[in-house]
Amino acid sequence: ARRVVEIAVLAAPLLLAARWDRFQGTHLQNQEVRAAQLAQTLSSLGPSFIKVGQSLSVRSDFLPRAYTRALESLQDRVAPFDPSQTLRLLQEGLSVSPAELKKMLPDLSSE
Repeated sequence: ARRVVEIAVLAAPLLLAARWDRFQGTHLQNQEVRAAQLAQTLSSLGPSFIKVGQSLSVRSDFLPRAYTRALESLQDRVAPFDPSQTLRLLQEGLSVSPAELKKMLPDLSSE
């Protein structure tokens, strides 16, 4: 539940601004700004959301060019992610011990 609140708090300003733009009829002229805000928001939300952004960055059939351009920044300017942190996050998220995680994902490595 804590993570849902964190996601909502980080995403709400962008969503509200985008809705306001649409209401005001300024959504096209504000695309560059909102696209940059989306990339920053996804980056702030962590690796899973960065991966979503990376996937969307190549979908010019799905998103306007301003958004795919901004999301392209997630392809090469993302800080490295420590594998041990990945293990810890998986353990916490799944509420399992390291041994249980190893049983669930035998090929998982901390390297």
